[in-house]
Amino acid sequence: MLCHIDADAFFASVLQRKHPKLRGKPLLALGMGGGCVIAASYEAKAKGVKTGMRLVDARKLCRGAVEMPSDFEETAVASRQISSMLEEQCPVMQLLAVIT
Repeated sequence: MLCHIDADAFFASVLQRKHPKLRGKPLLALGMGGGCVIAASYEAKAKGVKTGMRLVDARKLCRGAVEMPSDFEETAVASRQISSMLEEQCPVMQLLAVIT
């Protein structure tokens, strides 16, 4: 059995989970230093924002988007929760990370 987990918007999704008022809004999750978008919500992606894009360029594409620093501690918690769920359902796994 193959399972694909799309974690491209993971940092943004974690922020939306922590702050439910952000759900459904264009959100830019920023890296340390704040100059780069490390994840965008699907609403922001629909306007052309891409992972790794400079913040100044993302602002041009997605005016009015919420900009927040990524919460790395909360992201680690969410990552462990996902891993735990997967391990329960799939005791034998081979992990493959594909970065595009």
